[in-house]
Amino acid sequence: MCSSWFSQSQTLSTMHGGGFVDGAIERSKRDRAIMLQKQKEDAEAKEKHVIELLTMMDTDGDALISFPEFLKSLENEDIRDYITALDVDVDDAKLFFNMLDRDGSGTVDIMEFTSGMRRFRGDAKSVDMHMLLYESKRLFKLVCCLVGTMCGEVEDEDVLGPGTPDEDECSD
Repeated sequence: MCSSWFSQSQTLSTMHGGGFVDGAIERSKRDRAIMLQKQKEDAEAKEKHVIELLTMMDTDGDALISFPEFLKSLENEDIRDYITALDVDVDDAKLFFNMLDRDGSGTVDIMEFTSGMRRFRGDAKSVDMHMLLYESKRLFKLVCCLVGTMCGEVEDEDVLGPGTPDEDECSD
């Protein structure tokens, strides 16, 4: 009788615990779906705000922002508030505009503007910093190779510093 009671008790406990775990898994899935939906809605709202911002900055209505339009728009408190709300920091207007103007045309179209504002949103992440370091090293190598080619092979580490590429690396 005791072993039968123990067996039934264990079966009930397992069934109850299994239901609890299944319920927790379902709630977790539902919570994750709600979180993803909220992130999607937030991203869509930010895109809408970026397009509204572009429209406010485009004073001549040509769907492009010139540097003078950009500078003038930064004087508008509503536009500055919009930019701040998007979590973008514009300390150096000329540099910021040039980074938005990916094709170097002197104007920023809607694609450049929306993708740029998305890229510049928030703080720099570790991956951003590592990508920057990687590109800097690659450019340093290229410049050293060009200097070596133009000036004859420069062997002196005092001139170029330690870690300069050798001839084999320059031929890549």
